[in-house]
Amino acid sequence: MLRNIEAVKEITQMTRTSYGPNGMNKIIINHIDKQFLTKDSGVILRELDVNHPAAKLVVNAVKMQEQEVGDNTNYVSTIAGELLNQAEALIKKGLHPSEILSGYELAWKRSLQLLQENSNLRKVENLRDKNEISRYLTNIIGTKLLHSQEDFLAPLIAQACISILPSNPETFNNEYVRVAKMLGGNLLESSVVKGMVVLRNVEGSITKVDV
Repeated sequence: MLRNIEAVKEITQMTRTSYGPNGMNKIIINHIDKQFLTKDSGVILRELDVNHPAAKLVVNAVKMQEQEVGDNTNYVSTIAGELLNQAEALIKKGLHPSEILSGYELAWKRSLQLLQENSNLRKVENLRDKNEISRYLTNIIGTKLLHSQEDFLAPLIAQACISILPSNPETFNNEYVRVAKMLGGNLLESSVVKGMVVLRNVEGSITKVDV
C-alpha cells in the first residue's frame, strides 16, 4: 500500500510545480520524440507512459476532468497526491486504511455542505451572450501565460464557441473550434472566421526558381 502511495506521489510531484499562474512549464518528449512545452497536467500525463496501476487511477481521473470540465486538471492530480501523502502519515501512525477512508468521506460530505451554504458562485443565464461568457473566460485565460491579453482573447473565444453551440449545450464539441496560425501578424490581429480556413504561403515568398 505504501508503495502504491509512493508511485502516485511521484506522478503528482511532477505536475505540482506547474500549478497556478506562476507555475513552471515542462518539456515533454513522448515515445515518437515529439516535444511539448506545456504546464497543462492533462497534456503532461497523457504523453507519459504510466504503467503502475495506482498511478493510472490518477491519470484516468485527470483525463476525466479534462473531458468533463476542460480545466483544473492540475488541481485533481495535486489534491490526489496530497490526500495520499496525508494518508501515508496516518498509516505509519497505526490507523487502518478503512478508518482513513471513512474520515475522507466525512470530510468530502462536509466540504460539499460548506460549498452549498457559503457559495457565491454565479450562474450563466444566457449561453449565447458573448459579453456574459467573456466574463467567465477572462479568469481562465489569465492562468495560461497570456497575461494582459485575456481581455482581448476572451470575446474572440466566446464568439467562436457561441457560433458552433448546438441547441443542446451538453453536446458541445470543442473539436469544432480550431486555431490557424499565420505568419507575419501578431496576437492582437486575431479574428474569428466562420467556415473552413485554408492556409497558404506568404505572398511574395519565393518557393521555386527556374534556371
